[in-house]
Amino acid sequence: MKILFLAAWYPNRTDDMEGLFVRKHAQAAALHDQVHVLFLKSEARPGPCQYEKVRSGEVVEHYFYYPKAKNALKRAKDFWSYYQKGFKTVWQEMGKPDLIHYHVMTRHALMAAWFQLRYGIPYVITEHWSRYYRRDFHNFLHRWLTRRVARKARRIMPVSESLAQAMRECGIQGRYTIVRNVVDDFFYQTPICLSQAEGTRTEASHALKKRKLKTIVHVCCFDETAKNNFGLLRALKTLALTRSDFRILFVGDGNDWEATRDYAKLLNFKTWQVVFTGKLQPREVKDILDQSCFMVLFSNYETASVVIGEAMACGKPVVATRTGGIPEIVDESNGILVEPKDERAVWKAMDEMLDRHEEYDSKRIKEKAGIFRFAHIGSQLHRIYEESLSKQDKDLQ
Repeated sequence: MKILFLAAWYPNRTDDMEGLFVRKHAQAAALHDQVHVLFLKSEARPGPCQYEKVRSGEVVEHYFYYPKAKNALKRAKDFWSYYQKGFKTVWQEMGKPDLIHYHVMTRHALMAAWFQLRYGIPYVITEHWSRYYRRDFHNFLHRWLTRRVARKARRIMPVSESLAQAMRECGIQGRYTIVRNVVDDFFYQTPICLSQAEGTRTEASHALKKRKLKTIVHVCCFDETAKNNFGLLRALKTLALTRSDFRILFVGDGNDWEATRDYAKLLNFKTWQVVFTGKLQPREVKDILDQSCFMVLFSNYETASVVIGEAMACGKPVVATRTGGIPEIVDESNGILVEPKDERAVWKAMDEMLDRHEEYDSKRIKEKAGIFRFAHIGSQLHRIYEESLSKQDKDLQ
């Protein structure tokens, strides 16, 4: 089948991490089907629209970068115009798509609805956004359009049961199937040796060897509203007052990275105790997880955490908050759950995990993480595509 991916978020020349989970879904789908991606990005620059075609594994990606107009009406007109141009470009290369797979409603999803109306191409939707937990719609029209677009989709595929429930509570009706995020296959591989990424952090690695420290890993985009890194640091400070046999690696970057690092300095940790690595490549993250005792995530909200899936694929237990889709994948066999914002609880959980992490069955944790494998997600998507194109499915619309 010929599948066209449309997305509000996708890795691009401005941000190679934006919507990375969408690319992985596209790569999983490409295990069974022909997949092209069309992605539009407005930029604060003068000049003409720039088209780039990139191949990511078996996925062909079509990028249209165009200047962002100051006038709202002109922005809407450009959005419509470049989507039409992009769709024709993709059609010329791959032929008429059999199905459109759209990620993250609402504005871009209107194009999927238009292509269905204009060319008779059905569409399915995958949703990742946490806004449904907050009932975060711009206005009545935005809510109405979202409901309308979702109702016309052949399938709605949130990345967690929790997100599906939140969408239903927002009045978004349709045929729901949970399709989780993808974890790269190499995370499941048995570790071999210390990575160059870890070895180059001499201060941290020397401290680890000299003091026999237990390593905690925290991987996130540094968005304080969602991730509550300040709260985690306060809990870690309490932990540091009771024991000194651990260090924690804060992995990632984002808008609040510098503020988080500055706050850690104010709390006066020992230099080796809290280490900010910056953004790392996925294989570097895997190596660090392999050498850790467990991962911690103290988020205020999550739809479905990819990094928890990565830790599980490495056979590592986790300490995480009972929010969003996390309780669907974390239980007593692979971690400890605490309530969001409960700093005392996360301190106690980390204290317990430092003592008990070796009691967790690494093999069992890896097996449970099999639901995130490329092969599993790819087969699931292919089956949904086939069902979405069947006459029986059409009759249900």
